[in-house]
Amino acid sequence: MCSIAFANARWISDLTAILGRMVEYRALAPVRRYVGPSPRALGRAVLAFLLVLVCASCGGPGASSPPVAAPSAPPPAVTSWVGAAIGGAPDLSFFVRPTAARADAYWGPLLGRVLSGGDREGDFISHGSGIMILTARQIDMHFAIRDPLKFSGSSNSKGDPSAVAWVGVLYGVAPLDPLGLRSGAGRPLFAPPQRLPTGVLAYPPDAAYAQQYGTLAPTLFVAPDGTSIVTDGGSAVRARDLLARDATAPPPLQAANEALAGTTFGVTSMRFLSAGKNDRASMMQGMIDAGFGLRGGAAGSIEGYADYATSDEATRAYTAFQRSCAEKADTCALEPGWFKDARAEQTDRRIVMKLAFSDALLRSLQSYAP
Repeated sequence: MCSIAFANARWISDLTAILGRMVEYRALAPVRRYVGPSPRALGRAVLAFLLVLVCASCGGPGASSPPVAAPSAPPPAVTSWVGAAIGGAPDLSFFVRPTAARADAYWGPLLGRVLSGGDREGDFISHGSGIMILTARQIDMHFAIRDPLKFSGSSNSKGDPSAVAWVGVLYGVAPLDPLGLRSGAGRPLFAPPQRLPTGVLAYPPDAAYAQQYGTLAPTLFVAPDGTSIVTDGGSAVRARDLLARDATAPPPLQAANEALAGTTFGVTSMRFLSAGKNDRASMMQGMIDAGFGLRGGAAGSIEGYADYATSDEATRAYTAFQRSCAEKADTCALEPGWFKDARAEQTDRRIVMKLAFSDALLRSLQSYAP
C-alpha cells in the first residue's frame, strides 16, 4: 500500500458531482429537467475513480480487507426482487443513510442548508416533502438500463431518463401521509391508494402530476411493516403485481455503520461508454462489479473497490491503469486541499483504495453554502 502525489485534477468535478447528487434528495428520482449526472460524466468519473485505484499504489498484491464504506454488490435476494419489480437486474445501485448524514458533524450542516432552500416550479418534490422522506434510516435505489442507446445520449449529452427503469426502497421512514407530499410547484404527488390483497397500499400518481411527467411520475407502495417502495411509471404494473403476491421488500444494501452513502454497479452496463481497443477498454475487461462509498465523521473518506473475474484480469487492468497514469499524469493527480492521503492496493482479484479527506475540507463542509 502506497501514497499518491497531489496536484490539480479535472476528474474531481465529475466524481464530486455524483457524490453531491447522492446526498441531495432531488436525485432520488428523475425530474423533468433531468438533474442527474449525464451518462458520459458518469463514465468519466467511474474511469477516473478506477484510475486512482492503481495510481495510488506501488503495485503488487497485498493483504487487505474490503473497504468498509463501499457497499457490497447486491446479493441474489436483491437482484431477483429488483428484476421481478422492474424487469431487469440492477445495473447500478446506491444507498443513502439520511438520518446518519443529517446527524454527521461535517455533512449534516451542509445537508441542512440544502434542505432549507426554496422550492422551484420544476422540482420533482418540494423541500418540505423531501425532509419528510429523509427521516428514513436508509434509502436504496436500483437502476436498470432499458435502452443502452438512448441512455448513452448519442444525440443528447444528458441521455434519455425514460431509458432507465428504477425502484427505490425506503427503510425505517417515520410515519407520514403520502397524500401530503408535494412537488416544487405545490401539486400533490399521489392520488388516494388502493389496498392490495397483501395489505400493501398502492398510491398511483396524482392525475395532474401524471399528465405533466408521463411515465416518469412515480407510483408509491407502502407495505404493512411501513417500508415504502417507489418506482417509475413504466415499472408500476410489474411492481404492483409483485407486491400483490408478496409484501416483503428486499433486504437493504450492506455497508459499515460509518458509511453515509455509497454505490455499486455492474460494469457490463458501462462498457459501451468506453468501447475499443485501448487502455480504457482493458481496464473494463474482466471486471464483474465495483463500488465506492462515503465515510462520515472526523475520519471521513471515499473508499472503493473493483472486482475482476480472475487475478490475471485484475493484473492486466492494473497494468493498463499504471500505463495511463504514466502517459497522462494529471489524470491521476489529486487536489491537496481536498485529500490528505490516498492509498490503494491489489489483492488477488480485487483492487481497493481509500481517499482520506483533508481536515480543511471537513471544516469547510460545516460552513459551505451550496
